[in-house]
Amino acid sequence: MKTIIITLFHLFLLAPYLGGEHYSIYLNNNLMTQQVIAHQESVPTLLLPQDHQGSLAVHYDHCGQLGKNRELSLQNKKNEKVKTWTFDDSPNSRDRMMLDARSVAQLIQTTGPLHLVYTSKELPKGRVLAKIELDTRKVISRTE
Repeated sequence: MKTIIITLFHLFLLAPYLGGEHYSIYLNNNLMTQQVIAHQESVPTLLLPQDHQGSLAVHYDHCGQLGKNRELSLQNKKNEKVKTWTFDDSPNSRDRMMLDARSVAQLIQTTGPLHLVYTSKELPKGRVLAKIELDTRKVISRTE
């Protein structure tokens, strides 16, 4: 009986991911957002530190499969592509699509907020994953 309850509990936790599309966006391996497409009500806005060094990584899951002909692009408010990255389809390719966070921040500094768009063979029209803005908040440190 205990095994059945534990199994049902795990199925309940995984239910949103079974058979559906979902994606995660990380900044230096720290999760920034995770969205299940079927339950997504709006596109999240991500704040990227202006002088951030490191990587921005995206994992997109097509019902348990990695997409083919994967592409990430940054688009301005007129839906014009500002920059595009393509990713390998080989079985040895990493599932996360990696972008240089500093170059993304520099593009945003010159163009304003941008939309991160994912495109693949399975999703040829593309999907907006997030709006990315620079975090302009001033951080004041104090010494005790």
